[in-house]
Amino acid sequence: MIDRTDISYTQYTYKYPTPDGTVYVVIAEEPISEKPTHIFIHLGKSGTLTRAWSEALASIINLAISGGARLEDIANGISNITTDRVAHEGRINVRSGPEGIALSFLHYSQMKAKQTEILLKVQRRKGLRWNSGGL
Repeated sequence: MIDRTDISYTQYTYKYPTPDGTVYVVIAEEPISEKPTHIFIHLGKSGTLTRAWSEALASIINLAISGGARLEDIANGISNITTDRVAHEGRINVRSGPEGIALSFLHYSQMKAKQTEILLKVQRRKGLRWNSGGL
C-alpha cells in the first residue's frame, strides 16, 4: 500500500441549496494526475437520515471513481432523482440532494474543461504541442 500522508491534494468545494438543506461537496484531486480521487458530501445534521444517505452515496461514488468512473457519468446517473420540493440557486432549480451533488460535479467538470482550454491556448501561442501525459 502506498503511503499518501505526504501528498498535498487540491480540493474544490461546492455549495448548493437543496430541499433537504445545503449540500457541501468537496472534490479532492491528486496533484500529479489532477483527477478526482475522493469525494466528501455533507448534507444534513450529524446522526440524521439525510446525513446517513449522503455519506453512503459518497462512499459509493468513491468506489466508482477508484474504478475509473467519470464524475460527468455519475452526475448523469443521479441528476434526475428528484423530490416534490424545490430549492433555488440563482436561476437554477435544485429538486433534490442528489441533484445538488450532480450540479457540483458538473460545475467541477466545466471548470476543469476551461482550465484545459486555457492551457491549450497558451501552448499554441508558445508553439508547444499538447501531450496527454503533460508537457
